[in-house]
Amino acid sequence: MSLDKWIIVLRDIMLAMFTLYLFFIYFNIFFKRKKIGISVLIGIITLFVWQFCIPYIIYTLPSVLNIVITLGFTIFASIHIFQGKVWMKGLFSIIFDTIWMLIETLIGNLLMICNISIEDLHFWGSFTSKLFFLIDGL
Repeated sequence: MSLDKWIIVLRDIMLAMFTLYLFFIYFNIFFKRKKIGISVLIGIITLFVWQFCIPYIIYTLPSVLNIVITLGFTIFASIHIFQGKVWMKGLFSIIFDTIWMLIETLIGNLLMICNISIEDLHFWGSFTSKLFFLIDGL
């Protein structure tokens, strides 16, 4: 594997880890985390793998299906990682994904206003939207 591909993979791993960090910051506000066990590890690994695969899958799926699958993974992870009522975790997962998608839309629109191709700067757009999400959560 060439050095450029390794850099891209490492970059995607860092973005997925940043997403997990945001996920834990947000959900720790509302729920207590379960003790580390198989269920928690399954939730973390599932969310990480989905976030790692998004840059490779996002252009192959229809937008609606991408949103539904992302929401499904978020709900699945929150159910496995945190204590609480399932309907509350589902509701907060919807809110989490909605805020995130609105911020990504804002960043995408700002890039288009600046006449910058979103596909060319996918990493920076994704990182910036996550950074805005972090600032919004503080």
